[in-house]
Amino acid sequence: MRGSTMKSCFCFLLVAGCAQPTSLQSTSATTGGAGHRDGGLVFDDGGSTQYEKPDLANSQPLPDLSELPDLAVLPDLAIPAGVDLATPAGADLATVPDLAHASVENCFNDIDDDGNGKINDGCPDTLSVGADVPLIAFGGSGGGAVSAHCPAGQVATAMRVYEDDYEAEMAGFGVGCSTLTLVRGASSYSVTVSAPAGLYEFKGSGWDYYQNGVCDTSKFQVVWNTLMNTNESGAYPYVHGLGMDCALGALTLSPTNQLSIAFTNLNTHFGYDYAWGAEHPQACGASQAVVGYNGRGGAWLDQIQPICAPIVVNYKP
Repeated sequence: MRGSTMKSCFCFLLVAGCAQPTSLQSTSATTGGAGHRDGGLVFDDGGSTQYEKPDLANSQPLPDLSELPDLAVLPDLAIPAGVDLATPAGADLATVPDLAHASVENCFNDIDDDGNGKINDGCPDTLSVGADVPLIAFGGSGGGAVSAHCPAGQVATAMRVYEDDYEAEMAGFGVGCSTLTLVRGASSYSVTVSAPAGLYEFKGSGWDYYQNGVCDTSKFQVVWNTLMNTNESGAYPYVHGLGMDCALGALTLSPTNQLSIAFTNLNTHFGYDYAWGAEHPQACGASQAVVGYNGRGGAWLDQIQPICAPIVVNYKP
């Protein structure tokens, strides 16, 4: 009998060693149900279920998928007549006009303002010197043909006069020449003038004195007006006086990017005049500059003829 009791106690201890604490009981003991075959457990917190392991054996049956609606018999979606799904509704971008462009370039922003694929086309680019424009020749017909002329692309910015003081006659002439460079600024154009270089001259055998006159090449100045005192007939058909005036250039840019050049006489009156003939001053055209002189001469200067040339603005293609 004692052995039986011990066996029961041993079994109890064995069960107690495998079971959870007293706060854990089987589902059948807690809920009073038939119990779960999977041995699910619940926490007992005042009789309120807080966690329960699902009982897969007693789960509800899965829905019968064969009872779902047959998608194959759904009606086709109605497409309104005239609607082409290949072409999205809305504006036709192919017919949208190009963005508006300026009619002319802004020459100071390096942008293709007129939309033609070129930047600053039609804007002023460089300066050059055009063809000679000879003025009127004054003086006698003696001596031989003489000349002093700037190199191509240059204009006169200095002058030399040779004199025969003993005879009170002019005996020759010369020019110093400069290159003009167009400069684009932030919103306007200007011109720089190189220092006069070289001396291109005629020097008669009767000279005994010379003088030089130079325009202010720190500014846009050129030789522009020739001062002449000559005698065309009589016993002394020579040049009795010779000189020059410098002129100051100004630039004007039109709304269509045309750059114009005009000179204003500064009346500098360089030279020498023996003052016993007729005065014949001759100025170049408004956009021209002196580039040299033709004449006739021997011991003295018999005749003088100024040569002008237009300053040409070249535009960017």
